[in-house]
Amino acid sequence: MKEKIINKNNIIRNSEKGAITLYVLLACLFFVFTLTGVYTSNLNRLKAQEQDIKQIQENYARELKDIDNVYEEMKSPLKVGDYINYVPDENTTGYSKSQLTSTITGSTSNTSTITQDKQYTRDGEGMTWQILRIHEDGSIDLIGSPTTQAIHFKGANGYNNGVTVMNDICETLYSNEKLNATARSVNYKDLEYWLTDKGKTVRDEYLAYSGGPAYGHTQTYTSSNYRYYPNLYAQEIGAKIDSGLSGLTAGIDKETGNIKGLEISDKGTATSSTRANTSLTVTQTYWYNSVDDTNLGEGYNALKTSGSYWVASRYVNCSSNNAIFGLQTVNNFLVGGVFVSTNYSIDVSDYLRPVVSLSPNVQIENCTGKNSITNMHTII
Repeated sequence: MKEKIINKNNIIRNSEKGAITLYVLLACLFFVFTLTGVYTSNLNRLKAQEQDIKQIQENYARELKDIDNVYEEMKSPLKVGDYINYVPDENTTGYSKSQLTSTITGSTSNTSTITQDKQYTRDGEGMTWQILRIHEDGSIDLIGSPTTQAIHFKGANGYNNGVTVMNDICETLYSNEKLNATARSVNYKDLEYWLTDKGKTVRDEYLAYSGGPAYGHTQTYTSSNYRYYPNLYAQEIGAKIDSGLSGLTAGIDKETGNIKGLEISDKGTATSSTRANTSLTVTQTYWYNSVDDTNLGEGYNALKTSGSYWVASRYVNCSSNNAIFGLQTVNNFLVGGVFVSTNYSIDVSDYLRPVVSLSPNVQIENCTGKNSITNMHTII
């Protein structure tokens, strides 16, 4: 039997091969563990960085929101008297002097076409617009500064047609079709809305001059020389011509303290005057009151002016002898008589203040900081 001979060299070589394989395996395992450690470390570091970035983003968003809130807080809230950059549609033709003849206005002094006033620019000149009233539905009334051209009214025709002419001029020159804003003249209601309790007391306790009646009360004239009246007056509140009475009677509204239906006196046109056959009874609608913040409260911020202006409303001021039929003006107080029941005419001139209403749909960007003539709210 042959004996198996073991080659010693083969054993050694095989042992060496096994050792090399083990070394390689161990090296691979070490490399894998190293890579795993590095990967885990990098992954943790990336996660930390991602968290830092997320925190930075959140902080930035929060700070940006805070900045927005501060910016909003810096914006001035809308209030009466604030300036707004309203601009009417451009009008290059004006309001023709042919619409201001003595047949219409009673005066021969309106010899020029009424042109649109230049609107305010940074050079500090031109018409400005202020908030006159903010309504509950969000609409806003704006009032323009007094115009630079005066309008004359005189006598019965001035009384009859003055209110219509004022409103017509304002509508023609200061409306804005895009904003659906139709201009009109400031009127008595705009002032009356702002009357404080003190202002109402002054009005209600006002007594006409020379023994005339109190506000809202009547006076009757029977002398043939003192019973002339503008023809439109026969259609108005509280007018009684001879034995007849106008369609509506005067009276004091218990809730508002205002004369009921007085707004009807702000409509209509007529020509000339008439003498009542036997008697003329009129209602006292004129009253004197200082135009200041005591009587008009917040409204004074928009209604005040260094000059004077027409108010598109009529009035009657009664004395014991005669009645003065007038168109109201503001010049620290209400005045503006153009016709006397003695058939005497007075020529009075003054400036206009247009009013427009902006609907709640009109977007307004509030100014930042204090509102002023050089830092207005912006219609966008």
